[in-house]
This record gives sequence, structure tokens and C-alpha cells, in this order.
Amino acid sequence: GKFRIALLPQQEEEIYALRYQHCHLSIYAKPGMKIKVKGDDATFVNYWFVESDHFDQKENNAYNQFVKDKLPDYYELDNKLRLVSGRRFDNSLTQEERDKAIQETRELYQQLEALRIEKYNAAILDFMKDRPFSKRMIEEIWMIANRDQIPSIVEKAREIFKKTPQEAMNDERVAETK
Repeated sequence: GKFRIALLPQQEEEIYALRYQHCHLSIYAKPGMKIKVKGDDATFVNYWFVESDHFDQKENNAYNQFVKDKLPDYYELDNKLRLVSGRRFDNSLTQEERDKAIQETRELYQQLEALRIEKYNAAILDFMKDRPFSKRMIEEIWMIANRDQIPSIVEKAREIFKKTPQEAMNDERVAETK
């Protein structure tokens, strides 16, 4: 179907969350901008796609495509985790089934975090070194700063963080990352 994002006049742009069942998709939009969302309810957000002319949407898509192409094991494990994680709150399931989903979520999260430290962080930093500053870039650096303790990885993240424009320094996520 179609939907319309209504913006208040004082807002120049926003990030919106489109939610459908267990899927959550970030959409960057400006007034009057047309977007196209593709996906289905059988998979999680990694398999959804937003087409628009918004810079941050294009960057987000480039990052997602990189992960899909270059880190398929991470991509698939992340999707599996998100699908299982959503079952924790499914009231149509028995408590036993929800408890099982909680346990499976914990196990998959540990596997995903191990893979993030083992291979994802280095690969995404290498990808980011030639990319312009974006909201997705700062999200990735923030995650690395909070989860990775390998000095060489943290130093690479610091170097990429230096791309942050001065006008972005007041952003909450940028400040936390700094």
C-alpha cells in the first residue's frame, strides 16, 4: 500500500521508524520527498529496502549492501537473531515458547557479538574509511567504541571519527561517541 509521512512545519528532516510485525525499518525523509519501501513480513529489516534521494538513506543502503555482500555470515546471523528476538513478545506463543526464544536470543546474540569483534568491525571500518560522514557512520563508530576493546580497531575508529563535521558535534550520538 501507500503511506504518507506528515511533518510539522518546523522540522526540516527526520528519521522515521516503519514497523510492521517484527520488522523495524529506518526511513530518512524530508518534506515532499518520495520514497519507496520494499520488503515482506517473512524476513527482518536486513531484507527490506528504502529507495529515496536522501543522502543518509543512500548511505544506509550502501552499508547494508556492503554487509550483505562482504559479510554474509554476519548478515544472516543478524537476521536470524532479529527474527527469534521478536518471538519473545509474541503473545500467541506459550510462555514456554517465549522462554525458549529468550534463550535462543541470548545464544545468537553472543555468536553475533563474537563475529562482530572477530570480523565485522575491521571490515566495516575499512569500508568507512573512504565514505563521507553520515548518520550510519556515527552509529557504527558508536557501536565499536562501546563494544570493542581491541586497540587497533578503536584507533581506526578514532581516525574515521575525525571526519565528523564540526556542525554535527552537538548531535547526541556524536557526543556519546566522542
